[in-house]
Amino acid sequence: MMKEQRITFFLDEWEKVKDELHGRFSKREQNDVPELMKKGIALFYEMIFWCNKGSVEFSREELEQLDLKPINAVERLSFITSRPSNYHSYVQLTELFIELEKIFSKEQIMKKASKP
Repeated sequence: MMKEQRITFFLDEWEKVKDELHGRFSKREQNDVPELMKKGIALFYEMIFWCNKGSVEFSREELEQLDLKPINAVERLSFITSRPSNYHSYVQLTELFIELEKIFSKEQIMKKASKP
């Protein structure tokens, strides 16, 4: 699977998880929220590493070294993982996905523009 296809897969999977989470938070149902958030967090980690180098390494040091990442990604992920049931964690995770998608798209456009 090519890099772009892999990123599209992660975004599609995130949309499914996000819809489930939105429904749970809208109805104030917390029963499946921690598991859904963990799935979303895992998808974000996979996506951020695939955007950068294609292999996933779940260490803070590796994450800090990545070129393509949202601003304050490490700190924001720390907040999210420490409070996965919190609505604000869901909002932050959603924003991280949006920002990373934009960063990746911009990088792909720049690569295509620099090719002769």
